Amino acid sequence: MDAVPPVSVPHYVLTHLVTGLADDTAHKTLQTWKPGTVVNLGHAFGSVLTWMWRTDPGLAVGAVSTVLSQLRKWDELSTRQITLDALLDGLPFAVEDLSDQEVEDMVSKLRREVPKYFESDQNATD
Repeated sequence: MDAVPPVSVPHYVLTHLVTGLADDTAHKTLQTWKPGTVVNLGHAFGSVLTWMWRTDPGLAVGAVSTVLSQLRKWDELSTRQITLDALLDGLPFAVEDLSDQEVEDMVSKLRREVPKYFESDQNATD
């Protein structure tokens, strides 16, 4: 397969694409996740998250926040049993081609920054 050249995308379009991916990722995750199992957001989201982490970490934080919001509140299958901690514990299974240090740095930033998007504790299950 030939390498695909980079494409310039307006930021507002990128925001819509990321939001759509986050919504779809959350819904698919909720369709397959069972309590007590790892929350795996899948390789499609993971590969995009890897790219975002390396090019725009703030966009990565926003994408994970959107997924968590859908998982916990907005999707028709949402459940508060999926917490921020559970999502972050499963993140290494989704991301691709990141060193252990990059994963550690990403999880640390997400643990600090994602809660700023919410008014309530994203680790509460009630």
